[in-house]
Amino acid sequence: MVSCQTLRRLNLRSLVRQRSRRLGGQGAEAALCLLESHVLDRAIAIARSLGIDDDVERWQQAADAVRAEVLVRGWSTEKQAFVQRYATDSLDASNLVIPFVGFLPADDPRVASTMEAISDELAAGPLVRRYNPVMVDDGLGGQTEGAFTTLSFWYIGNLIAIGRLQQAKAAFEELLSHTNHVGLLSEMINPWTKEALGNFPQAYSHIGLIHTARNLSRALGGVAARSNLASAAD
Repeated sequence: MVSCQTLRRLNLRSLVRQRSRRLGGQGAEAALCLLESHVLDRAIAIARSLGIDDDVERWQQAADAVRAEVLVRGWSTEKQAFVQRYATDSLDASNLVIPFVGFLPADDPRVASTMEAISDELAAGPLVRRYNPVMVDDGLGGQTEGAFTTLSFWYIGNLIAIGRLQQAKAAFEELLSHTNHVGLLSEMINPWTKEALGNFPQAYSHIGLIHTARNLSRALGGVAARSNLASAAD
């Protein structure tokens, strides 16, 4: 449980100051800025629930500034998608989290458009790589990584959120075919050879499995779309 004392020790001032310096920076990561906005949003909600108003106004101003910046500078007209870094067209599949953290509602056309661009450029079926290493200088010299299992579940979650339930069901069933003989999933999957990569078993992969199974079951059972969105902490 978060206590008042814990929240008072949580120093978001450095994040607010950092954002003030970074606003306008050409190389800022749009995907990271999006999550910064969510961190501030959650901190504000916790503070208000505990009756702590010390820095809420400043946090809200910072969150609003970050969100406005990402909506304008993090959007690629060329790709019709949110991108990894400002002033580029490089995609980042971590932006699939957008409808889950409330950055945009699931029925906003930019959610579906971003998902489709990621699917076209970074996915092989339901197996989703985070980014194209040829387009991003990640310090690994263009080395190709596998598809992150968690991102695959986020992709399916987007399909559920926008109402493409049969496509989501087919993708979910295909992803389940990559479990081992006792139903466990790895951190990553090679999208070409289908071999397990990275940590094994990976807890986050199974959190994604549980959330997606629940949300898909609810959606197929006719539960309203709003109830199908699970945040990373839900």
